[in-house]
Amino acid sequence: MKYLALLVFALSPTIGIACSCVPSNDEDAYADAQVVFLAMVTETKLIEGSPFDLVHAKFEVIEKYKGEEVRVETIESTATTTCSTALLAGHKYLIYSDNNSTEHVNACTRSRWVNFVREENLLERYRNAQ
Repeated sequence: MKYLALLVFALSPTIGIACSCVPSNDEDAYADAQVVFLAMVTETKLIEGSPFDLVHAKFEVIEKYKGEEVRVETIESTATTTCSTALLAGHKYLIYSDNNSTEHVNACTRSRWVNFVREENLLERYRNAQ
């Protein structure tokens, strides 16, 4: 009986939930953002609720690449969706912001954890663009 249930489950149509974004690149994200900065997440807090759990993160600005003033106070990301950006204390993130008080980050916003090997050239271009 359990094999029959497993077979029915395996063969039944399922709904795939995937992250889908409008295609974009770093140049477009930079051009569209009012403020672009590198930040160190200093504290995170899980906010449980419907429909998704959120992670709120406090941060310190390490380097600003575009914009006059960083007015963003916290960044947040959903904790359990395919588009989520894992926000972890002690890690650095490149943030493209519209300069609101809270910036929501995910795979579609181009804001992300910084891998300095991968983003070294990008960050250097942003420094030279100031």
